[in-house]
Amino acid sequence: MTPLAGGQVFRASVTGTARSFPSFPALFQVRMQTSTPSEEAQQVDPVAENFSQFPATIQRMLSLENACQMEKNKFAIRNAIKDYRLHESDTGSPEVQVAILTERIKYLTSHVQVHRKDKHNARGLTQMVNDRKSLLKYLRRESEERYRALITRLGIRDAINLNPQRVFLPTDIAKKAAERVRRKLDLAKAKVVAAAGGGAVSKKKRKGRK
Repeated sequence: MTPLAGGQVFRASVTGTARSFPSFPALFQVRMQTSTPSEEAQQVDPVAENFSQFPATIQRMLSLENACQMEKNKFAIRNAIKDYRLHESDTGSPEVQVAILTERIKYLTSHVQVHRKDKHNARGLTQMVNDRKSLLKYLRRESEERYRALITRLGIRDAINLNPQRVFLPTDIAKKAAERVRRKLDLAKAKVVAAAGGGAVSKKKRKGRK
């Protein structure tokens, strides 16, 4: 069998049958140098390039279904950056930040629904939703078209209102509310007067006894 991506081929005996697999150094390449997210996006992964040429066993081993939840989250965030970036090196535009927060909110929502007593992540979920709302407000102030396009792609409902209208109560409801407030004040005054009067009477009785 010819080697894949320059890797050597070794033979392994599985249940008495000899099979050929590409060597693991060819599958997993350890990158010691540091690189920025834009440089990582431009790099070509040899494993992903030749993934379809690997045997079915290796493909199942390297499948995303067998990855841990942290790796799945990283994969979703990388895809969100690629899908919503404005240019090749974009990692911080409002669209990208909102897309990343949306992916994290999706996972935390499902997590909190299963683990209802996890108050720490529930608070983090609320904070992420508030952060995304702030970014959406900023984006709507800057560009209405970009805001509309983003919420359409992400499937987010339009709940941002930069100029909320003042709510005026009907006349009869307002009158009833004012009447309730007046009654509460009258009741509080009556209690204060009753308490003061009772104290004066008790003092007079004490003086008469003396």
